[in-house]
Amino acid sequence: MAAKLLLKYGLRKTIGLGFGTCVWSELWIPDTLARPPRGLHAEREFLLYVHTLIDFVTKSWKVDRLRKLFTPEDITLILGIRPSQSASRDGYSWPLAKSGNYTVKSGYWTARTLTRYAFDLPLQGPSTTVLRAQKAHNRKVFDNVVESPLDTLNHAISEEEAWRKAHLLDDTLTEPRAIITPPGQPLATAPICHCDGSWTETGTSSGHGWIVTQGDLVIYMGLKGSRLSLSPLHAELESLLWAMKCIKESSIHCSCFATDCSDLLAMTENPEDWPNFASELEDFKIFKESFSSFRIFHVPRRENVRADFLAKKARARGFSFSHVSSVAPDWLSLEENLVPNT
Repeated sequence: MAAKLLLKYGLRKTIGLGFGTCVWSELWIPDTLARPPRGLHAEREFLLYVHTLIDFVTKSWKVDRLRKLFTPEDITLILGIRPSQSASRDGYSWPLAKSGNYTVKSGYWTARTLTRYAFDLPLQGPSTTVLRAQKAHNRKVFDNVVESPLDTLNHAISEEEAWRKAHLLDDTLTEPRAIITPPGQPLATAPICHCDGSWTETGTSSGHGWIVTQGDLVIYMGLKGSRLSLSPLHAELESLLWAMKCIKESSIHCSCFATDCSDLLAMTENPEDWPNFASELEDFKIFKESFSSFRIFHVPRRENVRADFLAKKARARGFSFSHVSSVAPDWLSLEENLVPNT
């Protein structure tokens, strides 16, 4: 019962097209813990669904409508959600873990931080002392074996310690690794698009940067400022999606993409393991299929400094804009226009 309440309290509805999410009754606002939005008015249309808040022509939120319904704080959080650019469905994720998949460890620490008010139950994580006491009681009833209270307590402490170590080890073993896709053509001659995202927790905007090079020649570049993404990983993925979209719309022939983010590699290889990014990864799948060939690989951070440079400069402007060209924008200084080579 306690575990069921914990899952219900921690799960968040992810927005694809918004047809399956009721605005006022479901937990879809990406706050510290997911919750319904806070309305400006007491009178509400209780059967209002999220898709009515999305402009399906521009694939963006109807900001004027949001301002009529929600508080400014909630509008900021909603605008951090990227509506699906394809026909993806709404789903569920566990946002208290990076990938969006529930883990015992994240559930344990979440339960410990929640107050009893939240559940009307004294839920403070898996109490091994209580479990051990129950085991001792069962052994007495069914096996006629009596354990002293001190033995019961010592067993409980050792089992809790073993549980902690096991789950710390699990996290170490499952840490995403950099996946390097074997090259389809020599990297020295093939155009490569390096991409990166820039995000700070206290900021108001995210930065996105990408640059296409062929050897030492800069062919094309893009930098964009956008509303603050939900997380650093969202900013990384949004940068990749924007780079893919811009390249497909241009006359540039580039199907090789490079990133210094190993988690980005992991989610593009196994999207089903990352429900926090379900909508964006569905868009990635569609963009990827539009390329006749496609590969993405990992590079060390020192080899991605130009994309990182563009993303940080875009974020530093603090407002939404985009620039796509073969040259850097005029507002960068002459020194910055050189764009570092290493």
